[in-house]
Amino acid sequence: MQPPDFRGTGSRHDRPDARPRSRCRPGREGGFSGVQAHLDRGDPLLAYDLAQSSLARAPGHVRLRQLQGLALARAGDVARAHGVFSALEAEGHGDAETLGMLARTAKDLGLREPAGAARIAHFTRAFGLYERAYENARRSAADDGAIYAGVNAATMAVLLGRSDRSREIAMQVHGIAERSDPGEGAAAYWREATLGETALVLGDRESARAHYEAAAGLADGRYGDLAAPGGRPASSPSTWGPWMPTRSPPRYPRRPSSFSRGT
Repeated sequence: MQPPDFRGTGSRHDRPDARPRSRCRPGREGGFSGVQAHLDRGDPLLAYDLAQSSLARAPGHVRLRQLQGLALARAGDVARAHGVFSALEAEGHGDAETLGMLARTAKDLGLREPAGAARIAHFTRAFGLYERAYENARRSAADDGAIYAGVNAATMAVLLGRSDRSREIAMQVHGIAERSDPGEGAAAYWREATLGETALVLGDRESARAHYEAAAGLADGRYGDLAAPGGRPASSPSTWGPWMPTRSPPRYPRRPSSFSRGT
């Protein structure tokens, strides 16, 4: 499931694996809660400006850097966003959020290439990152991270023609999501969107449609999360056919674990 526009293909959470090393507090306007608020309202440029000024006071703050990368991605500066997440990975941050956004931006860089070797190389890297994040999350029993990374890995596998691996991951993720607490608000929205996407990968279009419609009903004005146009799931390859959900799943969205809890 991503800003985070999926531009016709592609798919769409774990906490950062290191504590912020600054004194930037979550509840203060200059901290990451203010940046997140701008993203929730669909204002990535304001989010980026606030992240920049906050990072000037708190260099190296992992959460702020993640949000800075997210703001850049939503604003359409995919290459710079990719650089932000690449730097975080190089420093050893292998959480599902960082790897997932690095994968997402790799995929978008691929979408900017004409069909051919360069595009496939970006897609292959994106799939590998999503798959790595998924397996890491499964090993640590981090269901939120497994769901987020897994649904994206399954969709990228479809794009690469790896149908068996795609269905295997989708079936596993569908089961994890079904067993999860439905929750409320953003968590409930993401659960339904995930069940819709995995059902689509598994070929159950009616179930996918029902889950996407349910997700749309739970969106509750999260405009920054509902930016993908086109009348079909933004994360789905066009070969999966036309769709008519009330709203499409999001582009570069806010995740219910690390980007919504505790902010």
